[in-house]
Amino acid sequence: MNFSKSFTYMFDDPDWASKYTIGIVISLVPILNLAWMGYAIGIMRNMASGMQHPLPAWDNVGEKFKDGLLLAIASFIYTLPLTLLVCVVSVIPAILSGNGNSSDMVDSLAAAGMMVVMCCGLVYLLVFSFFYPAMMLHYSRQGNFGALFQINEIIRLATRNISDYLMGWLAGLVAAIVLSVVAVIPCIGQLVAMVAGAAWINTVTAHAYGQVGLKLGPPPVEGSFTSPAY
Repeated sequence: MNFSKSFTYMFDDPDWASKYTIGIVISLVPILNLAWMGYAIGIMRNMASGMQHPLPAWDNVGEKFKDGLLLAIASFIYTLPLTLLVCVVSVIPAILSGNGNSSDMVDSLAAAGMMVVMCCGLVYLLVFSFFYPAMMLHYSRQGNFGALFQINEIIRLATRNISDYLMGWLAGLVAAIVLSVVAVIPCIGQLVAMVAGAAWINTVTAHAYGQVGLKLGPPPVEGSFTSPAY
Protein backbone atom coordinates (compact mmCIF):
# COMPACT_ATOMS: atom_id res chain seq x y z
CA MET A 1 0.00 0.00 0.00
CA ASN A 2 1.16 3.51 -0.84
CA PHE A 3 0.36 4.94 2.58
CA SER A 4 1.48 8.53 1.96
CA LYS A 5 -0.42 8.74 -1.33
CA SER A 6 -3.74 8.61 0.52
CA PHE A 7 -2.87 11.96 2.12
CA THR A 8 -1.78 13.77 -1.05
CA TYR A 9 -3.58 12.26 -4.06
CA MET A 10 -6.46 14.73 -3.89
CA PHE A 11 -4.09 17.65 -4.49
CA ASP A 12 -2.87 16.08 -7.73
CA ASP A 13 -6.33 16.64 -9.18
CA PRO A 14 -6.38 20.01 -11.02
CA ASP A 15 -10.00 20.49 -9.92
CA TRP A 16 -9.50 19.50 -6.29
CA ALA A 17 -10.31 22.97 -4.92
CA SER A 18 -13.70 23.19 -6.64
CA LYS A 19 -14.58 19.58 -5.76
CA TYR A 20 -13.73 20.16 -2.12
CA THR A 21 -15.57 23.48 -1.99
CA ILE A 22 -18.76 21.97 -3.39
CA GLY A 23 -18.40 18.96 -1.13
CA ILE A 24 -17.90 21.07 1.98
CA VAL A 25 -21.04 23.09 1.19
CA ILE A 26 -22.99 19.86 0.73
CA SER A 27 -21.58 18.44 3.96
CA LEU A 28 -23.00 21.40 5.89
CA VAL A 29 -26.57 20.75 4.71
CA PRO A 30 -28.46 18.34 7.00
CA ILE A 31 -29.60 15.09 5.36
CA LEU A 32 -27.98 16.08 2.06
CA ASN A 33 -24.63 15.57 3.77
CA LEU A 34 -25.21 11.83 3.41
CA ALA A 35 -23.86 12.39 -0.10
CA TRP A 36 -20.39 12.61 1.45
CA MET A 37 -20.48 8.92 2.29
CA GLY A 38 -21.57 8.28 -1.28
CA TYR A 39 -18.61 10.39 -2.35
CA ALA A 40 -16.29 7.97 -0.56
CA ILE A 41 -17.94 5.12 -2.46
CA GLY A 42 -17.26 7.06 -5.66
CA ILE A 43 -13.56 7.33 -4.78
CA MET A 44 -13.35 3.57 -4.29
CA ARG A 45 -15.10 2.93 -7.61
CA ASN A 46 -12.88 5.38 -9.49
CA MET A 47 -9.80 3.69 -8.09
CA ALA A 48 -11.12 0.30 -9.16
CA SER A 49 -11.60 1.77 -12.65
CA GLY A 50 -7.97 2.90 -12.72
CA MET A 51 -8.72 6.63 -12.92
CA GLN A 52 -5.66 8.84 -12.57
CA HIS A 53 -7.57 11.35 -10.44
CA PRO A 54 -10.10 9.36 -8.37
CA LEU A 55 -11.82 12.37 -6.75
CA PRO A 56 -15.32 12.25 -8.26
CA ALA A 57 -17.01 15.27 -9.74
CA TRP A 58 -20.26 16.48 -8.17
CA ASP A 59 -22.22 16.03 -11.38
CA ASN A 60 -24.48 13.35 -9.90
CA VAL A 61 -25.34 14.34 -6.35
CA GLY A 62 -28.47 12.18 -6.39
CA GLU A 63 -26.48 9.00 -6.99
CA LYS A 64 -24.03 9.87 -4.23
CA PHE A 65 -26.90 10.68 -1.88
CA LYS A 66 -28.49 7.33 -2.66
CA ASP A 67 -25.27 5.47 -1.83
CA GLY A 68 -24.87 7.43 1.40
CA LEU A 69 -28.50 6.85 2.36
CA LEU A 70 -28.21 3.09 1.82
CA LEU A 71 -25.09 3.02 3.99
CA ALA A 72 -26.92 4.96 6.71
CA ILE A 73 -29.89 2.58 6.57
CA ALA A 74 -27.60 -0.43 6.77
CA SER A 75 -25.77 1.09 9.74
CA PHE A 76 -29.10 1.71 11.47
CA ILE A 77 -30.14 -1.91 10.93
CA TYR A 78 -26.82 -3.23 12.22
CA THR A 79 -27.02 -1.11 15.38
CA LEU A 80 -30.75 -1.66 15.93
CA PRO A 81 -30.24 -4.70 18.24
CA LEU A 82 -28.09 -2.57 20.53
CA THR A 83 -30.68 0.24 20.51
CA LEU A 84 -33.45 -2.19 21.38
CA LEU A 85 -31.37 -3.70 24.17
CA VAL A 86 -30.81 -0.25 25.70
CA CYS A 87 -34.55 0.41 25.53
CA VAL A 88 -35.37 -2.89 27.24
CA VAL A 89 -32.87 -2.30 30.03
CA SER A 90 -34.22 1.22 30.52
CA VAL A 91 -37.82 -0.02 30.81
CA ILE A 92 -37.11 -2.82 33.31
CA PRO A 93 -36.69 -0.50 36.36
CA ALA A 94 -40.05 1.14 35.64
CA ILE A 95 -41.74 -2.26 35.41
CA LEU A 96 -40.18 -3.44 38.67
CA SER A 97 -41.16 -0.22 40.43
CA GLY A 98 -44.72 -0.65 39.23
CA ASN A 99 -44.80 -4.10 40.80
CA GLY A 100 -43.98 -2.67 44.22
CA ASN A 101 -40.33 -3.76 44.38
CA SER A 102 -38.01 -1.84 46.66
CA SER A 103 -36.15 1.08 45.13
CA ASP A 104 -32.77 -0.31 46.25
CA MET A 105 -33.28 -3.53 44.30
CA VAL A 106 -34.54 -1.62 41.28
CA ASP A 107 -31.54 0.71 41.38
CA SER A 108 -29.13 -2.21 41.70
CA LEU A 109 -30.69 -4.10 38.81
CA ALA A 110 -30.76 -0.99 36.66
CA ALA A 111 -27.10 -0.21 37.36
CA ALA A 112 -26.01 -3.81 36.70
CA GLY A 113 -28.07 -4.00 33.53
CA MET A 114 -26.71 -0.75 32.16
CA MET A 115 -23.15 -1.82 32.95
CA VAL A 116 -23.60 -5.08 31.01
CA VAL A 117 -25.22 -3.23 28.11
CA MET A 118 -22.43 -0.64 28.01
CA CYS A 119 -19.73 -3.31 27.92
CA CYS A 120 -21.49 -5.41 25.28
CA GLY A 121 -22.39 -2.31 23.31
CA LEU A 122 -18.80 -1.06 23.28
CA VAL A 123 -17.53 -4.40 21.97
CA TYR A 124 -20.29 -4.53 19.36
CA LEU A 125 -19.60 -1.01 18.13
CA LEU A 126 -15.85 -1.64 17.95
CA VAL A 127 -16.41 -4.76 15.86
CA PHE A 128 -18.88 -2.94 13.63
CA SER A 129 -16.53 0.03 13.14
CA PHE A 130 -13.74 -2.38 12.15
CA PHE A 131 -15.80 -4.04 9.42
CA TYR A 132 -17.64 -0.91 8.28
CA PRO A 133 -14.97 0.08 5.70
CA ALA A 134 -15.09 -3.47 4.29
CA MET A 135 -18.85 -3.12 4.03
CA MET A 136 -18.40 0.12 2.08
CA LEU A 137 -15.78 -1.41 -0.17
CA HIS A 138 -17.90 -4.48 -0.85
CA TYR A 139 -20.90 -2.28 -1.68
CA SER A 140 -18.76 -0.15 -4.01
CA ARG A 141 -17.84 -3.29 -5.93
CA GLN A 142 -21.26 -4.97 -5.97
CA GLY A 143 -23.53 -1.94 -6.22
CA ASN A 144 -26.66 -3.34 -4.60
CA PHE A 145 -28.21 -2.92 -1.15
CA GLY A 146 -28.05 -6.64 -0.40
CA ALA A 147 -24.25 -6.51 -0.58
CA LEU A 148 -24.25 -4.52 2.67
CA PHE A 149 -25.56 -7.61 4.48
CA GLN A 150 -23.37 -10.28 2.86
CA ILE A 151 -21.53 -10.73 6.14
CA ASN A 152 -19.32 -13.65 5.11
CA GLU A 153 -18.03 -11.78 2.04
CA ILE A 154 -17.45 -8.61 4.09
CA ILE A 155 -15.45 -10.52 6.70
CA ARG A 156 -13.39 -12.25 4.02
CA LEU A 157 -12.70 -8.93 2.32
CA ALA A 158 -11.42 -7.41 5.57
CA THR A 159 -9.27 -10.39 6.54
CA ARG A 160 -7.88 -11.48 3.17
CA ASN A 161 -5.31 -8.64 3.13
CA ILE A 162 -5.41 -7.88 6.83
CA SER A 163 -2.12 -5.95 6.85
CA ASP A 164 -3.28 -3.52 4.16
CA TYR A 165 -6.71 -3.30 5.77
CA LEU A 166 -5.12 -2.30 9.07
CA MET A 167 -3.01 0.25 7.20
CA GLY A 168 -6.24 1.76 5.94
CA TRP A 169 -7.45 2.02 9.53
CA LEU A 170 -4.13 3.59 10.50
CA ALA A 171 -4.48 6.16 7.71
CA GLY A 172 -7.77 7.31 9.21
CA LEU A 173 -6.19 7.51 12.65
CA VAL A 174 -3.22 9.54 11.41
CA ALA A 175 -5.57 11.88 9.51
CA ALA A 176 -7.56 12.44 12.72
CA ILE A 177 -4.36 13.19 14.65
CA VAL A 178 -3.19 15.66 11.98
CA LEU A 179 -6.58 17.34 12.07
CA SER A 180 -6.46 17.63 15.86
CA VAL A 181 -3.05 19.33 15.58
CA VAL A 182 -4.38 21.77 12.98
CA ALA A 183 -7.37 22.50 15.23
CA VAL A 184 -4.98 23.78 17.91
CA ILE A 185 -4.05 26.74 15.69
CA PRO A 186 -6.26 29.65 16.78
CA CYS A 187 -8.93 30.92 14.39
CA ILE A 188 -7.67 29.68 11.01
CA GLY A 189 -6.75 26.17 12.14
CA GLN A 190 -9.96 25.77 14.11
CA LEU A 191 -12.02 27.00 11.16
CA VAL A 192 -10.29 24.65 8.72
CA ALA A 193 -10.73 21.67 11.05
CA MET A 194 -14.38 22.45 11.67
CA VAL A 195 -15.37 23.10 8.05
CA ALA A 196 -13.12 20.82 5.99
CA GLY A 197 -11.73 18.31 8.47
CA ALA A 198 -14.35 15.59 8.15
CA ALA A 199 -14.27 15.86 4.34
CA TRP A 200 -10.50 15.42 4.24
CA ILE A 201 -10.53 12.42 6.59
CA ASN A 202 -13.27 10.89 4.47
CA THR A 203 -11.25 11.18 1.26
CA VAL A 204 -8.05 9.93 2.94
CA THR A 205 -9.65 6.77 4.31
CA ALA A 206 -11.61 6.12 1.10
CA HIS A 207 -8.36 6.11 -0.89
CA ALA A 208 -6.56 3.92 1.65
CA TYR A 209 -9.30 1.29 1.63
CA GLY A 210 -9.65 1.74 -2.12
CA GLN A 211 -6.08 0.45 -2.39
CA VAL A 212 -7.22 -2.66 -0.55
CA GLY A 213 -9.91 -3.09 -3.19
CA LEU A 214 -7.38 -2.84 -6.00
CA LYS A 215 -5.72 -6.03 -4.77
CA LEU A 216 -9.01 -7.91 -5.03
CA GLY A 217 -9.05 -7.68 -8.79
CA PRO A 218 -11.61 -5.89 -10.99
CA PRO A 219 -15.15 -5.53 -9.64
CA PRO A 220 -17.99 -7.50 -11.23
CA VAL A 221 -19.46 -6.26 -14.47
CA GLU A 222 -22.27 -3.80 -13.77
CA GLY A 223 -25.53 -5.68 -13.36
CA SER A 224 -23.77 -8.95 -12.54
CA PHE A 225 -23.85 -9.38 -8.79
CA THR A 226 -22.30 -12.77 -8.41
CA SER A 227 -20.76 -13.84 -5.15
CA PRO A 228 -17.12 -12.62 -5.08
CA ALA A 229 -14.25 -14.99 -4.41
CA TYR A 230 -12.52 -13.01 -1.66
